[in-house]
Amino acid sequence: MSPGIPVFRTVVAHIKPQHNPILSRGTAHTSPGKDADVRKLMDIIVEEEWFSYERGRAIARSVDKPDDVVIKGLISVDEGAMDRWWDNRNFTRRTSNTGLTTQNGGQ
Repeated sequence: MSPGIPVFRTVVAHIKPQHNPILSRGTAHTSPGKDADVRKLMDIIVEEEWFSYERGRAIARSVDKPDDVVIKGLISVDEGAMDRWWDNRNFTRRTSNTGLTTQNGGQ
């Protein structure tokens, strides 16, 4: 037996209780109880108020604020991104084939 297996088992035994309260199939080979798991997760979300709105709450550090990707995208389009995209794709395309022909066996 590999000397690492007892270590892995110890790590699993340590981590498993941290995740069992949220979603768990237990230790037996059984079908998951989706409804029960979702109910547990919803109870935790409500109890811990994950998505509650607090009036006046603000992000203190500017580095923690997410970028407004919609506004950034609109600014880039306004600054010429769409024109550059069109210029790189608006070129004359060949309408005839100059490769091998079927005459003379393709030669």
